[in-house]
Amino acid sequence: MGYLKWGAQYCKTIKWGYILAILLVVIDALSSAAVVYLQKYLIDSVFVTNNFQVFILLLLGFLLAALVHSIMFSLSSYVAIRNEYHVSKSIVFTLLGKIQRMPISIIQSNRTGEYIQTLTTSAIEAGKVLCWKFPRIILSETIQLLIITFILGAISPLFLVFVCAVSIVYIYVGRYFAPILKNSRSEILKRKKDLIVRMEEGIASTREVIAYHRMDWERKLYDRLFKSYFKEVTEEGKIINRQMLYTDPLKWLVSLTVLGFGGFQTIKGNMSIGTLVIFIQFSTQFTDLFINVFQSLMSVSGDMAYIDKIRSLESSPEISNDGKAIKGPITNLELKEVLFRYNQEKIILNQLNLNFPIGKKISLVGESGGGKSTIVHLFSRYYEPAGGSILVNNVPLNKISMEEWVSRVATVPQDPYMFSDTIRENILLGRSYTDDEIIEVCRVAQIHDYICSLPEGYDTNIGERGVKLSGGQRQRIAIARALIGNPELLLLDEATSALDLETERQVLFNVQQFRKNTTTIMVAHRLSTIIDSDLIYVINKGQVAESGNHEELISKKKAYYKLIHAQ
Repeated sequence: MGYLKWGAQYCKTIKWGYILAILLVVIDALSSAAVVYLQKYLIDSVFVTNNFQVFILLLLGFLLAALVHSIMFSLSSYVAIRNEYHVSKSIVFTLLGKIQRMPISIIQSNRTGEYIQTLTTSAIEAGKVLCWKFPRIILSETIQLLIITFILGAISPLFLVFVCAVSIVYIYVGRYFAPILKNSRSEILKRKKDLIVRMEEGIASTREVIAYHRMDWERKLYDRLFKSYFKEVTEEGKIINRQMLYTDPLKWLVSLTVLGFGGFQTIKGNMSIGTLVIFIQFSTQFTDLFINVFQSLMSVSGDMAYIDKIRSLESSPEISNDGKAIKGPITNLELKEVLFRYNQEKIILNQLNLNFPIGKKISLVGESGGGKSTIVHLFSRYYEPAGGSILVNNVPLNKISMEEWVSRVATVPQDPYMFSDTIRENILLGRSYTDDEIIEVCRVAQIHDYICSLPEGYDTNIGERGVKLSGGQRQRIAIARALIGNPELLLLDEATSALDLETERQVLFNVQQFRKNTTTIMVAHRLSTIIDSDLIYVINKGQVAESGNHEELISKKKAYYKLIHAQ
């Protein structure tokens, strides 16, 4: 897809606003030329001949043209800014949707700051290119340039030939410098991205930096990244200066030619004084406009780096949402010969076969790194298996609509994310549930009494990432978040690890009572909490070491028995 086609898909969302902006730009360009051109008649028809009969008429025409120019300039700027806002917003929303559809493996392979850079700087600059720089600067000045070129050609065809020759030189210079400037801008973006990412990580790790007294180390990192960024900015400045070294002499050549040629024609009587005045003004405008158009094109060439960044993100793979809907409730969950590895690392799940009885509590236990959390991630569709199938009602999970699947599943990770918002909003996440339903799940999660003890209750803001809460409080709010709506499948990935033993037992008991006859898959290291599970799978090195309920596994005195006694 070319740049024009890419830009058109966003601009069509504001089609009429874009057409209006172009129309206003055209009227602005025509009125601007009229302001200058009417001076010829004021000089030749009024001041030189002392004919004041048309003076008032020409003066009114001059004022009208100037007024139209001022109004059109202001209106076109306003419309362009509105268009820029809508297009930038559309780009940001498109990219956010794209990120949300991307596999977690790809998202985790990049740093958060890179996505922030693309969603902010790149999206905003792309909006400026499409809705401000193109219609408001390039198109406007190009139209004025064409009008002035036509007028200058009518005054002197010979001078028009000279202008065309200068234009060819400008175009040649532009073609030479455009790719150089684009590459330079790409390097600046890369260095700026590294700096922003480091800043984001530095702020997030402030406690660790202070705790280990690594402030000087942090400053040295910033200093190195700042120097690298400044070096690339300086290089871009050198490129622009070299470009101006070639173009500025052309500007003065045009001005000298106008003065010499126009003055000579006026002395010989071939050109009126009024024509000479507008000839000089139009020639000066022509030179300035040509340089502005040239520099704008150079700037846009550099800005293509922003668009390339956006298009690169847009072309990233995504999880398909074109699958079929599940008919009726979930009646079967099965892992069949599932093979999985993270990137090119060692195999995590090796031809794994698991069957999860519906309406039961199933626990996954085993040593760290055995693949327990990976199974939860696969059910959450954070990742796709490298081989085998995850079957839901005997249908491969990747053939089921993503939207359909996530509406039936809720996951609680060990370290849940909390938004800088109220407790209520962190539970609801934009969903519509009553206060009674919120209170019910909070009672189940053993967090309601604590919330009520706060001055603002459920409307208490918990700070960035829930910094005002303890780890256990965050986990219990996350459990309430998952329970509301009572999903068909609940995935608990060490979701109570930050709780004390007694609270953990009570929360899990409440969850089990609340979710009678529904399916819960639980990963746990504290084995005393999963004794009442209907089925326990012991996972070791990506395979099932043994399975059964607590009593059955204890009687075997194998892997599970050793894990129990190790605690």
